[in-house]
Amino acid sequence: KTYDDAVARDVAARSDYSARSRVIELHNETGFSPKPLNVAKCVLYSLMPPGSVIKVPDSLWQSHFYASLIAGSSLRGCRSLVIAPSLRSAPSPGPHLMARANGLMKRLVVFGNAMDDYIEREGGILKVGLYAPRQGSGDIAGRFQQAVDLREPWMSRVYHFFDEAMDSVASNAGRYLAEAGYRPPVPSEADSSASPKLHLKANLFASPRVWDGLMTDLGWSDILRLYVLYLARQQERSQTRDAAVHSIQEVPEELSRKVSEVVNTYYDSLSPEQQNAMVVFFTIGSANMDYRSQVMNGEVMVTIGGASGLAGVVDFILLAGLCEWPSTLEEVDALLPPPGWFMRRLASLVKIAL
Repeated sequence: KTYDDAVARDVAARSDYSARSRVIELHNETGFSPKPLNVAKCVLYSLMPPGSVIKVPDSLWQSHFYASLIAGSSLRGCRSLVIAPSLRSAPSPGPHLMARANGLMKRLVVFGNAMDDYIEREGGILKVGLYAPRQGSGDIAGRFQQAVDLREPWMSRVYHFFDEAMDSVASNAGRYLAEAGYRPPVPSEADSSASPKLHLKANLFASPRVWDGLMTDLGWSDILRLYVLYLARQQERSQTRDAAVHSIQEVPEELSRKVSEVVNTYYDSLSPEQQNAMVVFFTIGSANMDYRSQVMNGEVMVTIGGASGLAGVVDFILLAGLCEWPSTLEEVDALLPPPGWFMRRLASLVKIAL
Protein backbone atom coordinates (compact mmCIF):
# COMPACT_ATOMS: atom_id res chain seq x y z
CA LYS A 1 0.00 0.00 0.00
CA THR A 2 1.32 3.41 -0.93
CA TYR A 3 1.06 6.68 0.95
CA ASP A 4 -1.32 8.01 -1.74
CA ASP A 5 -3.60 5.02 -1.17
CA ALA A 6 -3.69 5.71 2.55
CA VAL A 7 -4.54 9.37 1.97
CA ALA A 8 -7.26 8.42 -0.54
CA ARG A 9 -8.85 6.01 1.96
CA ASP A 10 -8.82 8.65 4.69
CA VAL A 11 -10.45 11.25 2.43
CA ALA A 12 -13.08 8.75 1.25
CA ALA A 13 -13.95 7.94 4.86
CA ARG A 14 -14.65 11.58 5.71
CA SER A 15 -18.16 12.95 5.56
CA ASP A 16 -17.40 16.50 6.60
CA TYR A 17 -16.55 19.51 4.45
CA SER A 18 -12.79 19.00 4.86
CA ALA A 19 -13.00 16.25 2.23
CA ARG A 20 -13.80 18.99 -0.29
CA SER A 21 -10.67 20.99 0.56
CA ARG A 22 -7.06 21.07 -0.59
CA VAL A 23 -3.91 22.51 0.99
CA ILE A 24 -0.69 23.74 -0.59
CA GLU A 25 2.44 25.06 1.12
CA LEU A 26 4.64 27.52 -0.78
CA HIS A 27 8.10 28.88 0.02
CA ASN A 28 9.97 31.94 -1.22
CA GLU A 29 13.71 31.50 -1.33
CA THR A 30 15.90 34.30 0.01
CA GLY A 31 17.30 36.97 -2.25
CA PHE A 32 16.55 37.19 -5.96
CA SER A 33 15.39 33.58 -6.26
CA PRO A 34 12.08 31.92 -7.21
CA LYS A 35 9.09 33.45 -5.40
CA PRO A 36 6.10 31.13 -5.94
CA LEU A 37 4.38 32.62 -2.90
CA ASN A 38 4.21 35.99 -4.68
CA VAL A 39 2.70 34.34 -7.74
CA ALA A 40 -0.03 32.73 -5.63
CA LYS A 41 -0.88 36.08 -4.03
CA CYS A 42 -1.08 37.80 -7.42
CA VAL A 43 -3.41 35.09 -8.74
CA LEU A 44 -5.74 35.40 -5.76
CA TYR A 45 -5.72 39.22 -5.75
CA SER A 46 -6.45 39.49 -9.47
CA LEU A 47 -8.55 36.47 -10.53
CA MET A 48 -11.31 36.08 -7.92
CA PRO A 49 -14.71 36.27 -9.67
CA PRO A 50 -16.83 39.45 -9.50
CA GLY A 51 -18.84 39.68 -6.30
CA SER A 52 -16.15 37.95 -4.26
CA VAL A 53 -15.08 39.25 -0.85
CA ILE A 54 -11.34 39.81 -0.38
CA LYS A 55 -10.02 40.61 3.11
CA VAL A 56 -6.34 41.45 3.46
CA PRO A 57 -5.15 42.45 6.95
CA ASP A 58 -1.45 42.84 7.61
CA SER A 59 0.86 44.40 10.19
CA LEU A 60 3.13 45.93 7.50
CA TRP A 61 0.94 47.10 4.62
CA GLN A 62 3.37 48.86 2.25
CA SER A 63 3.23 47.21 -1.18
CA HIS A 64 1.77 49.45 -3.87
CA PHE A 65 2.06 46.49 -6.26
CA TYR A 66 -0.30 44.25 -4.28
CA ALA A 67 -2.59 47.21 -3.55
CA SER A 68 -2.94 47.92 -7.27
CA LEU A 69 -4.02 44.31 -7.93
CA ILE A 70 -6.66 44.52 -5.21
CA ALA A 71 -7.86 47.89 -6.54
CA GLY A 72 -8.17 46.34 -9.99
CA SER A 73 -10.28 43.50 -8.62
CA SER A 74 -12.57 46.06 -6.97
CA LEU A 75 -13.09 47.67 -10.38
CA ARG A 76 -14.18 44.25 -11.66
CA GLY A 77 -16.78 43.94 -8.89
CA CYS A 78 -14.91 42.37 -5.96
CA ARG A 79 -15.59 43.63 -2.44
CA SER A 80 -12.12 44.35 -1.08
CA LEU A 81 -11.21 45.29 2.49
CA VAL A 82 -7.59 46.34 3.10
CA ILE A 83 -6.78 46.38 6.83
CA ALA A 84 -3.66 47.90 8.39
CA PRO A 85 -2.88 48.78 12.01
CA SER A 86 -3.34 52.24 13.43
CA LEU A 87 -0.22 53.62 15.09
CA ARG A 88 -1.34 52.43 18.54
CA SER A 89 -1.90 48.90 17.24
CA ALA A 90 1.19 48.57 15.06
CA PRO A 91 3.61 45.81 16.17
CA SER A 92 6.43 47.69 14.40
CA PRO A 93 5.63 51.40 14.79
CA GLY A 94 8.95 52.72 13.39
CA PRO A 95 8.54 56.10 11.66
CA HIS A 96 9.93 54.82 8.35
CA LEU A 97 7.46 51.90 8.35
CA MET A 98 4.51 54.08 9.30
CA ALA A 99 5.50 56.60 6.61
CA ARG A 100 5.05 53.92 3.94
CA ALA A 101 1.75 52.74 5.44
CA ASN A 102 0.35 56.28 5.72
CA GLY A 103 1.12 57.06 2.09
CA LEU A 104 -0.36 53.84 0.74
CA MET A 105 -3.54 53.96 2.84
CA LYS A 106 -4.15 57.54 1.68
CA ARG A 107 -3.75 56.52 -1.96
CA LEU A 108 -6.25 53.71 -1.50
CA VAL A 109 -8.75 56.06 0.19
CA VAL A 110 -8.42 58.59 -2.65
CA PHE A 111 -8.77 55.87 -5.31
CA GLY A 112 -11.73 54.26 -3.56
CA ASN A 113 -13.54 57.60 -3.19
CA ALA A 114 -12.88 58.67 -6.77
CA MET A 115 -13.95 55.36 -8.30
CA ASP A 116 -16.72 54.41 -5.87
CA ASP A 117 -19.60 55.10 -8.26
CA TYR A 118 -18.08 52.90 -10.94
CA ILE A 119 -17.02 50.22 -8.44
CA GLU A 120 -20.52 50.12 -6.93
CA ARG A 121 -22.13 49.79 -10.39
CA GLU A 122 -20.00 46.68 -10.88
CA GLY A 123 -21.06 45.37 -7.46
CA GLY A 124 -17.66 45.94 -5.85
CA ILE A 125 -16.19 47.96 -3.03
CA LEU A 126 -12.75 49.14 -1.91
CA LYS A 127 -12.35 50.28 1.68
CA VAL A 128 -9.43 50.85 4.04
CA GLY A 129 -9.70 49.76 7.66
CA LEU A 130 -7.28 50.84 10.38
CA TYR A 131 -7.28 48.39 13.28
CA ALA A 132 -8.07 50.42 16.39
CA PRO A 133 -9.68 48.38 19.22
CA ARG A 134 -10.82 50.46 22.18
CA GLN A 135 -10.24 47.77 24.79
CA GLY A 136 -7.82 44.99 25.68
CA SER A 137 -8.03 41.53 24.16
CA GLY A 138 -9.38 40.14 27.46
CA ASP A 139 -12.48 42.33 27.25
CA ILE A 140 -14.29 40.01 24.85
CA ALA A 141 -17.73 41.52 25.44
CA GLY A 142 -16.36 45.01 24.84
CA ARG A 143 -14.77 43.95 21.57
CA PHE A 144 -18.04 42.51 20.30
CA GLN A 145 -19.91 45.61 21.43
CA GLN A 146 -17.51 47.81 19.47
CA ALA A 147 -18.21 45.68 16.40
CA VAL A 148 -22.00 45.90 16.93
CA ASP A 149 -21.84 49.69 17.37
CA LEU A 150 -19.93 50.14 14.10
CA ARG A 151 -22.31 51.47 11.48
CA GLU A 152 -20.69 52.49 8.21
CA PRO A 153 -22.92 53.30 5.19
CA TRP A 154 -21.11 50.81 2.95
CA MET A 155 -21.29 47.87 5.34
CA SER A 156 -24.65 46.62 4.06
CA ARG A 157 -22.90 45.93 0.73
CA VAL A 158 -20.68 43.40 2.51
CA TYR A 159 -22.35 42.33 5.77
CA HIS A 160 -25.99 42.17 4.68
CA PHE A 161 -26.21 38.65 6.15
CA PHE A 162 -25.68 40.01 9.69
CA ASP A 163 -29.30 39.53 10.75
CA GLU A 164 -31.06 40.17 14.06
CA ALA A 165 -30.02 36.79 15.44
CA MET A 166 -26.30 37.42 14.92
CA ASP A 167 -26.63 41.00 16.19
CA SER A 168 -28.33 39.63 19.30
CA VAL A 169 -25.53 37.14 19.96
CA ALA A 170 -22.85 39.80 19.57
CA SER A 171 -24.73 42.26 21.78
CA ASN A 172 -25.24 39.62 24.50
CA ALA A 173 -21.67 38.31 24.48
CA GLY A 174 -21.23 39.54 28.06
CA ARG A 175 -24.17 37.46 29.25
CA TYR A 176 -22.89 34.28 27.57
CA LEU A 177 -19.48 34.85 29.13
CA ALA A 178 -20.94 35.45 32.59
CA GLU A 179 -23.01 32.26 32.35
CA ALA A 180 -19.82 30.38 31.46
CA GLY A 181 -18.06 31.86 34.51
CA TYR A 182 -15.58 33.91 32.48
CA ARG A 183 -13.79 36.74 34.23
CA PRO A 184 -11.69 39.11 32.12
CA PRO A 185 -8.04 39.25 33.21
CA VAL A 186 -7.19 42.32 35.25
CA PRO A 187 -4.68 44.38 33.21
CA SER A 188 -1.45 45.30 34.94
CA GLU A 189 -0.28 48.87 35.23
CA ALA A 190 2.26 48.19 32.49
CA ASP A 191 -0.28 47.11 29.89
CA SER A 192 -3.43 48.94 31.01
CA SER A 193 -3.01 51.61 28.35
CA ALA A 194 -1.61 49.36 25.64
CA SER A 195 -3.66 48.50 22.59
CA PRO A 196 -3.83 44.99 21.11
CA LYS A 197 -1.54 44.69 18.10
CA LEU A 198 -2.43 43.53 14.61
CA HIS A 199 -0.04 40.63 13.97
CA LEU A 200 -2.33 38.74 11.58
CA LYS A 201 -0.75 37.69 8.28
CA ALA A 202 -3.75 35.89 6.83
CA ASN A 203 -6.06 36.56 3.88
CA LEU A 204 -9.60 35.41 3.17
CA PHE A 205 -11.12 35.05 -0.30
CA ALA A 206 -14.75 33.99 -0.79
CA SER A 207 -16.85 33.91 -3.97
CA PRO A 208 -20.40 35.33 -3.93
CA ARG A 209 -21.90 31.83 -3.79
CA VAL A 210 -20.11 31.41 -0.44
CA TRP A 211 -20.43 34.91 1.01
CA ASP A 212 -23.97 35.73 -0.09
CA GLY A 213 -25.27 32.16 0.13
CA LEU A 214 -23.61 30.06 2.79
CA MET A 215 -23.07 32.99 5.19
CA THR A 216 -26.82 33.73 5.27
CA ASP A 217 -27.55 30.37 6.94
CA LEU A 218 -29.29 30.90 10.29
CA GLY A 219 -26.90 28.43 11.89
CA TRP A 220 -24.15 31.04 11.95
CA SER A 221 -25.74 32.71 14.97
CA ASP A 222 -25.13 29.52 17.00
CA ILE A 223 -21.58 29.38 15.62
CA LEU A 224 -21.00 32.97 16.75
CA ARG A 225 -22.19 32.13 20.29
CA LEU A 226 -19.82 29.15 20.45
CA TYR A 227 -17.04 31.36 19.07
CA VAL A 228 -17.54 33.84 21.94
CA LEU A 229 -17.01 30.99 24.42
CA TYR A 230 -14.01 29.78 22.41
CA LEU A 231 -12.35 33.19 22.80
CA ALA A 232 -12.95 32.99 26.56
CA ARG A 233 -11.30 29.57 26.64
CA GLN A 234 -8.29 30.96 24.79
CA GLN A 235 -7.95 33.81 27.27
CA GLU A 236 -8.24 31.53 30.31
CA ARG A 237 -5.64 29.08 29.03
CA SER A 238 -3.23 31.88 28.18
CA GLN A 239 -3.34 32.92 31.85
CA THR A 240 -2.54 29.46 33.23
CA ARG A 241 0.53 27.26 33.38
CA ASP A 242 -1.00 24.60 31.16
CA ALA A 243 -0.94 26.98 28.19
CA ALA A 244 2.32 25.41 27.05
CA VAL A 245 0.87 21.91 27.34
CA HIS A 246 -2.56 22.43 25.80
CA SER A 247 -2.72 24.44 22.61
CA ILE A 248 -4.98 27.47 22.97
CA GLN A 249 -5.67 27.12 19.24
CA GLU A 250 -7.53 23.83 19.70
CA VAL A 251 -11.09 24.24 18.40
CA PRO A 252 -13.80 22.84 20.71
CA GLU A 253 -15.57 19.79 19.28
CA GLU A 254 -19.01 21.42 19.56
CA LEU A 255 -17.90 24.45 17.53
CA SER A 256 -16.22 22.29 14.90
CA ARG A 257 -19.29 20.05 14.64
CA LYS A 258 -21.66 23.01 14.23
CA VAL A 259 -19.57 24.57 11.45
CA SER A 260 -19.42 21.19 9.70
CA GLU A 261 -23.20 20.80 10.00
CA VAL A 262 -23.94 24.23 8.51
CA VAL A 263 -21.42 23.89 5.67
CA ASN A 264 -22.41 20.32 4.76
CA THR A 265 -26.13 21.12 4.77
CA TYR A 266 -25.58 24.06 2.45
CA TYR A 267 -23.32 22.11 0.09
CA ASP A 268 -25.81 19.25 -0.12
CA SER A 269 -28.56 21.67 -1.14
CA LEU A 270 -26.64 22.77 -4.25
CA SER A 271 -26.39 21.30 -7.70
CA PRO A 272 -22.93 20.15 -8.92
CA GLU A 273 -22.64 23.34 -10.99
CA GLN A 274 -23.44 25.51 -7.96
CA GLN A 275 -20.97 23.59 -5.82
CA ASN A 276 -18.26 24.34 -8.38
CA ALA A 277 -18.98 28.04 -7.86
CA MET A 278 -18.10 27.73 -4.16
CA VAL A 279 -14.65 29.33 -4.26
CA VAL A 280 -12.90 29.83 -0.90
CA PHE A 281 -9.24 30.39 -0.14
CA PHE A 282 -7.58 31.06 3.21
CA THR A 283 -3.88 31.91 3.35
CA ILE A 284 -1.63 32.23 6.37
CA GLY A 285 2.14 32.49 6.64
CA SER A 286 5.16 34.62 7.43
CA ALA A 287 5.11 37.13 4.57
CA ASN A 288 4.04 40.73 5.13
CA MET A 289 2.53 43.01 2.50
CA ASP A 290 5.81 44.85 2.01
CA TYR A 291 8.59 44.89 -0.56
CA ARG A 292 11.16 43.23 1.67
CA SER A 293 8.98 40.12 2.06
CA GLN A 294 8.15 40.27 -1.62
CA VAL A 295 11.72 40.61 -2.94
CA MET A 296 14.37 39.66 -0.37
CA ASN A 297 13.15 37.47 2.48
CA GLY A 298 12.61 33.73 2.66
CA GLU A 299 8.91 33.26 3.43
CA VAL A 300 6.33 30.51 3.81
CA MET A 301 2.59 30.51 3.11
CA VAL A 302 -0.04 27.81 3.54
CA THR A 303 -3.10 28.11 1.30
CA ILE A 304 -6.31 26.21 2.06
CA GLY A 305 -8.71 25.92 -0.85
CA GLY A 306 -12.28 24.77 -0.34
CA ALA A 307 -14.73 24.87 2.54
CA SER A 308 -12.01 24.36 5.16
CA GLY A 309 -10.84 27.85 4.23
CA LEU A 310 -13.81 29.16 6.22
CA ALA A 311 -12.09 28.15 9.46
CA GLY A 312 -11.22 31.76 10.22
CA VAL A 313 -14.24 33.53 8.76
CA VAL A 314 -15.66 34.65 12.13
CA ASP A 315 -12.25 36.03 13.14
CA PHE A 316 -12.26 38.16 10.00
CA ILE A 317 -15.77 39.45 10.72
CA LEU A 318 -14.80 40.51 14.26
CA LEU A 319 -11.55 42.02 12.96
CA ALA A 320 -13.47 44.33 10.63
CA GLY A 321 -15.64 45.45 13.54
CA LEU A 322 -12.57 46.52 15.51
CA CYS A 323 -11.40 48.87 12.75
CA GLU A 324 -12.02 52.50 11.98
CA TRP A 325 -12.85 53.04 8.30
CA PRO A 326 -11.53 56.45 7.22
CA SER A 327 -13.13 58.15 4.24
CA THR A 328 -10.87 61.23 4.19
CA LEU A 329 -7.13 61.83 4.32
CA GLU A 330 -7.55 63.70 7.60
CA GLU A 331 -9.16 60.63 9.19
CA VAL A 332 -6.21 58.50 8.05
CA ASP A 333 -3.77 61.00 9.56
CA ALA A 334 -5.66 60.97 12.88
CA LEU A 335 -5.06 57.23 13.29
CA LEU A 336 -1.80 56.94 11.38
CA PRO A 337 0.04 60.27 11.76
CA PRO A 338 1.76 61.53 8.60
CA PRO A 339 5.57 61.66 8.44
CA GLY A 340 7.65 64.71 7.68
CA TRP A 341 9.00 65.23 4.17
CA PHE A 342 12.45 63.82 5.03
CA MET A 343 11.11 60.59 6.54
CA ARG A 344 8.72 60.14 3.63
CA ARG A 345 11.56 60.49 1.10
CA LEU A 346 13.85 58.22 3.12
CA ALA A 347 11.18 55.53 3.47
CA SER A 348 10.58 55.60 -0.29
CA LEU A 349 14.28 55.37 -1.04
CA VAL A 350 14.91 52.31 1.14
CA LYS A 351 11.51 50.60 0.72
CA ILE A 352 13.01 47.21 -0.25
CA ALA A 353 15.02 47.07 2.97
CA LEU A 354 12.11 47.96 5.31
